[in-house]
Amino acid sequence: MPGAAGATGATGATGATGRAGTNGATGAGLAVHYIGESYQGGIVYWVQSDGQHGLMAATADQGRAEWYNGTTFKTNATADGIYGGAKNTQDIIVSQTSVGLICAAEVVPDNCTGGFATETSDYAALLAATYYGDWYLPSKDELNLLYNFHTANPELGGFDTTIPYWSSSEYLIDRAWSQSFSNGAQSLPVKSDHLLVRAVRAF
Repeated sequence: MPGAAGATGATGATGATGRAGTNGATGAGLAVHYIGESYQGGIVYWVQSDGQHGLMAATADQGRAEWYNGTTFKTNATADGIYGGAKNTQDIIVSQTSVGLICAAEVVPDNCTGGFATETSDYAALLAATYYGDWYLPSKDELNLLYNFHTANPELGGFDTTIPYWSSSEYLIDRAWSQSFSNGAQSLPVKSDHLLVRAVRAF
């Protein structure tokens, strides 16, 4: 007679399960901006490669104005690169403000009284800065980027092609850079010329 089957062997103990890892924080959904986008009251006309930062322009001109405030002297607003216009605008406004502005030797004497400039007016940098709090007159390069936007998107922005636009980049004591939006030429008119003003803003 055959022998009986042996007992089933015991199942070995299951190893301990490792501790579950913690979940990472939910990622933030950051908007990617694009050329021609209507954003925060302006038109996006240049975007950095990250899609998060760039430049926008006001949707209309702020008018025509002289570059200076009636007194000819150096403001040292010479930045011409991207994002340079904000610093230029600040420098122009500080130096053009009549309170405490000591007239330099180059200043036309008729515009000075007791060593201080007295004339006040709406000049280009002031028009741009008072559009809204952090808007400014674009630098020479920022203005050129705006012209490039205009040529690619002529239906946007309502830019004038008959009168040049001021930049905030000073060149000489009595001249600053401007740009035509008809052919893209940048030139150096005298600061007393009444040219167009279009405020821009970094975001």
